[in-house]
Amino acid sequence: MTRQDIIDFCLTFPAAYEDYPFDAAADGNATAVMRHKGNKKSFALIMRHNGELYLNLKCNPLDGDFLRSAFKSIIPGWHMNKNHWITIVMEGDAPDDLTKTLIGQSYDLTKPEVRFTHTMMRKSVQAILTRIRGDLKAAADPAAAESGKRFFKGGEHFQAYGLKSAEVNRIAKRYTAELVKSSPKEEIFELCDALWQSGLQEEAGVACALSEAVGKTAEPEDFDVFARWAERYVRNWAMCDTLCNHTIGDLVTKYPELSERLFAWTRSDNRWMKRGAAVTLIVPARRGLFLPLVFRVADALLLDPDDMVQKGYGWMLKAAAETHEREVFDFVMERRTVMPRTALRYAIEKMPQEKRKLAMGKLCVGNAVCE
Repeated sequence: MTRQDIIDFCLTFPAAYEDYPFDAAADGNATAVMRHKGNKKSFALIMRHNGELYLNLKCNPLDGDFLRSAFKSIIPGWHMNKNHWITIVMEGDAPDDLTKTLIGQSYDLTKPEVRFTHTMMRKSVQAILTRIRGDLKAAADPAAAESGKRFFKGGEHFQAYGLKSAEVNRIAKRYTAELVKSSPKEEIFELCDALWQSGLQEEAGVACALSEAVGKTAEPEDFDVFARWAERYVRNWAMCDTLCNHTIGDLVTKYPELSERLFAWTRSDNRWMKRGAAVTLIVPARRGLFLPLVFRVADALLLDPDDMVQKGYGWMLKAAAETHEREVFDFVMERRTVMPRTALRYAIEKMPQEKRKLAMGKLCVGNAVCE
């Protein structure tokens, strides 16, 4: 990537801008500082040093240690905190795709934090929230709530009123019809945030229905809002899939330039962010979209030990196989010796029996399948 390529890519992120605090003119040798409009924090510094192009990025300390050991062109942050920043010497051995991913991570690490609280909430939003909760509580069934726990393993939070999905959908549909045409997007997102904060399954379901309905007017900067919900509030596979399949999947389909920011989730410490990187692509993958990204996400998550992550990317590959069966089969066969069996079974589930047999068969000498 050239200096201008980096600047142009940084400017694709919501509310990012270019600044030149150290130089009088923004020429080709000036140090460009890429910042957030909201908090003025920098997430990328682009400069020249001893004839080379340097790119400074904020980084998780553990990731920084790994990157510096894996790539000669990634060094401790030049004139920055060495634990939290790295410098990429451009035109070195760090590939451009990795550089873009690291820019996205730096952006996420430095972006402004926004958290709605009940004291900040508009009275109109509080009133609607009270109505929604009243409707959910009126249909609650404690026995069903207790029974629902069987679908979730240890480590997954599940708390619910005990409504059936059809009843939640009916309530959500009514409020969606009422709010989407009459309320600004900001108020709907404020309401969704409050619903998510409850940790209750049905309230999260209503929030997802509302955010999905807003999709037609969603903008790239809304990715930050949805990513915050995924990171902070998603507590089990059902919440993850409901949010990512449509709300986030629709946004990434509408704005493909967000794909690099989605890919950055594969390096998250949050299991639901990693699963979300895959399940976000399921609906577009069924339509034949994003195949290179599908394979990149699957490769990034390939050896993850978490079965929820394995099932997520296996499901994504299965969806992609609906329109690209040969490519997905070849991908699986090349990795079948290391791909966890859980992910492998999901990926090939809908393929012809002969292909499933080949993919799941035992290996003999020369990587051939035993009879």
